[in-house]
Amino acid sequence: MERRLITTELRATTEDGKRKIGGYAAVFDTLSVVLWNFREEIAPGAFADAIEKNNVRALWNHDTSEVLGASGNGTLRLAEDSVGLRFELELPDTQRGRDAFTLIERGDVSQMSFGFRSLPDGDEWRIDEDGQYIRRLLRADLLEVSPVTSESEATGSGAGASLLRRRVFTATTLAVWTRQLAGLVAAGL
Repeated sequence: MERRLITTELRATTEDGKRKIGGYAAVFDTLSVVLWNFREEIAPGAFADAIEKNNVRALWNHDTSEVLGASGNGTLRLAEDSVGLRFELELPDTQRGRDAFTLIERGDVSQMSFGFRSLPDGDEWRIDEDGQYIRRLLRADLLEVSPVTSESEATGSGAGASLLRRRVFTATTLAVWTRQLAGLVAAGL
């Protein structure tokens, strides 16, 4: 599973006594920071199939033991719009849910991340005018969205090594990258 992070405006609201958070878990057509010697952008529609078919989880810091909601039961609502992957999450009345609400409301937590798997032919690669590899996600198998407390594991110059150490990149993803990069080299790009 791969993970990506954005710093976003997270909202914390209370409606009818229910604590909710909302915002964007991903933004379309915006280049990421450098990730393992490439940058990435997400095409509109990349998550459409997964939103419809998957029971996407909302987790705290990508921790599968800290479930905040799920799309399958309606506590997590996901939609794509012109900006990106929008979400609204009704937080559980648990200690983690209450803590998450408070931390987001105060602005201590202001980042979102999402976990996904690459799909065959779900991305395309190019090299920009500066010689930087750019990966464009066309279709992704969205698995989870997470409010996160730190960007250290998902961005920055050491991101690739950190992600590889944590085995975030799957063998399939690496095989696809290798095949696509070999094609770029063969084409003289």
